Amino acid sequence: MRTLDRILGWVLVGCSLALFVLLHRSYSGTAEPLVLSTTLCGLLLGSMNLMRAERPHDRTLAKVCVAGNAFFAVLLGALARATENLPLPLTLAAVCVALLLLSMRTRRRSRPM
Repeated sequence: MRTLDRILGWVLVGCSLALFVLLHRSYSGTAEPLVLSTTLCGLLLGSMNLMRAERPHDRTLAKVCVAGNAFFAVLLGALARATENLPLPLTLAAVCVALLLLSMRTRRRSRPM
């Protein structure tokens, strides 16, 4: 499961960078703060999930990852509705849901520190 955690974490980081490129080309002048904040949120969440994969007994980090993955999946769902022709936000939302389930599994199995 740690391998799956790592793979999905790196997929989240890579797809967040790809989403930045696509959104920056599409909405370069009008929605610059939205593009930048979405990308930074994805990069931060991906790095937190990679850290959680390396620290399976950290319950607090797992709780933060659960909340972050849930929020980012909802954000990406709204972004997918706004940009109807881009499949990347839905792909990222599916990765976030998978990481959410893995974070919940880590939270349930970890011991309090």
